[in-house]
Amino acid sequence: MKTPVKYTLHDEDDEEDDTVETRKSVKTAEKALKHRFFINAKEKKMYDKAVAEGKVNPKQVTFEEDEDEELGPADPTKAFRQAVKKQAKLDELKAKKEEKTKKKLTKEEREAKEMEDAIAESKKDRADNAVPEQKKDHSKDVAKTEAPPKAPTAADLPPELAGELEAAPAEKKAAFAQVRHRAYESDSDSDSSDSDSDDE
Repeated sequence: MKTPVKYTLHDEDDEEDDTVETRKSVKTAEKALKHRFFINAKEKKMYDKAVAEGKVNPKQVTFEEDEDEELGPADPTKAFRQAVKKQAKLDELKAKKEEKTKKKLTKEEREAKEMEDAIAESKKDRADNAVPEQKKDHSKDVAKTEAPPKAPTAADLPPELAGELEAAPAEKKAAFAQVRHRAYESDSDSDSSDSDSDDE
């Protein structure tokens, strides 16, 4: 099976010398006759419309344009297309040159070259090569819990309440001591009653 033909769009860079010379001859004739030649009526209409809108270089209207300048409005994508085409040619030449050098390199040199290429590829800016983001410090987000309130001291209260606060622990101690004393007495009474029952 035959390989399919690859068609590429041609612009003035891809024209043959004969075509370029023909174009220059037509421009020379247009300048001499002060009349534009168009292939068809549609092309003439488009040119006249561009002139009316002011998209055409004023030198073209007065027939003072350069020999290499194209008629009609300037193509805004022309510079981009030329840059893409130039880059593609450079890449193609670079690939051919590398292919030739690969054939001439020894095995060790080839491996070193492949390692350099891998390192260069890993240094490119890509999502998988991006530096990981810093982890957020969530300690600031968490609400801090306050310590439980402390019991008021006599210095915190007004004098009329401070006396009651100081008296309260003393009364509690006395009450606790009495309860303890009673419990001790009841234990000792039960012990003595036990010992009395042992004697009998």
